[in-house]
Amino acid sequence: MIIRPQMKRAKDTKKMQEASPRATKSSPAGGQVGKVVKVAEQYITLDIGGGVESVFQRGTVQTVLPKGTIKDL
Repeated sequence: MIIRPQMKRAKDTKKMQEASPRATKSSPAGGQVGKVVKVAEQYITLDIGGGVESVFQRGTVQTVLPKGTIKDL
C-alpha cells in the first residue's frame, strides 16, 4: 500500500524531467533558478543570469517554474 504512492510520485518526477523543454524556467536540487538553454540526454544547461550558464544533471531538476517567476525575483 505504501509503495504505490511513492511509485506514482517517482513516475511523475521522471516524466517532468524528460519533458523539460528549452526556454522553460526550472529549479535543480541545488536551489538555483534559471532558464533552460540546452537539453542533452543526461544534462541540462541553465542560464542563471548575467550570461552565466551552469550544467546540471537532468535528474536533479525538481520543479518546472511558471512563466514570469524569474522576473519576480
